[in-house]
Amino acid sequence: MSGPDVKYAHALRAALDRALADDPRVVVFGEDVAIAGGIFGVTRGLHAAHGDRVFDTPISENLIVGMAVGMAVRGLRPVAELQYAYFGFSAGDLVFLKAATWRYAHDGAVDLPMVVRMACGGGGIGPEHSQCT
Repeated sequence: MSGPDVKYAHALRAALDRALADDPRVVVFGEDVAIAGGIFGVTRGLHAAHGDRVFDTPISENLIVGMAVGMAVRGLRPVAELQYAYFGFSAGDLVFLKAATWRYAHDGAVDLPMVVRMACGGGGIGPEHSQCT
């Protein structure tokens, strides 16, 4: 998959599909990522291909990032999706004070191999979601 016709969402989906296929520790989750395929369709088809390792969560950014932190500490490789980057502020404590610092705060005794994916932009959805009007 390459060339000028490849959309960013398609490249992300291909990377997630490959990670899920290659490593059974990878899990992908967030609001509407399994059944609906994500807010921009990035995860479309991944639940069908990889089953329960791609799943929907409640609407709670703290829960989503907190689950990712806990899963990473326990040896999984979570990819947590927040629908919009703006929602990262809701989970700021977990993103900036837990996920980003625990390894260093605990002298390397804790690894947190995780990704928090946050889309930016989209337009036309109002200031409550992406600060794009």
